[in-house]
Amino acid sequence: MRILVNGYPQGILKYGTDITYDLGREDVMINRDIQMLMGTQKADIFFLKQANEGYIYPVPVSVENTAEADDLPEALVELLLSTKTGGGLYSEIPEDVFLLGSSISNGVITLDFNENFLSYGGSSREEGILKQLTYTLRQCEGIRAIRIMVDGRNIDMPEGTDMSAGVSIPATINDVMDR
Repeated sequence: MRILVNGYPQGILKYGTDITYDLGREDVMINRDIQMLMGTQKADIFFLKQANEGYIYPVPVSVENTAEADDLPEALVELLLSTKTGGGLYSEIPEDVFLLGSSISNGVITLDFNENFLSYGGSSREEGILKQLTYTLRQCEGIRAIRIMVDGRNIDMPEGTDMSAGVSIPATINDVMDR
């Protein structure tokens, strides 16, 4: 997107937003009241918001990304676990969940969480947790699926999601926006 005022390109706006160049989604902080510093990268982590007769939407929240490409998946999960939300956004991931480690093999990332990861109940919460993780990790190149472990053990998710082959990363989040 390019922003023009009265048909002319602008430079840096009053509060520091640089609109000299074309802007893409990767250049704009979403759902955050912080400004990205020039030269920094951003990433989006996903939370949930209930609206429209109880329908739950995944909502991106931008964070500054200081991680190298190889460390990005683990850094994003850590940010997802530690970022506090507001404005009706929430996380289905239980409190006091910590990432013990991660590894990537053949396009599948294995996330090893502490035992608190399993302290939720309900299939809608399980679905929400998996959406948050898959949508957040979707922006990492080369990852096509997620496996979850707890304390170094393979698990079955409490509400029945089969984790043996991993949960696939979706091709789109919002079919209209991702075209």
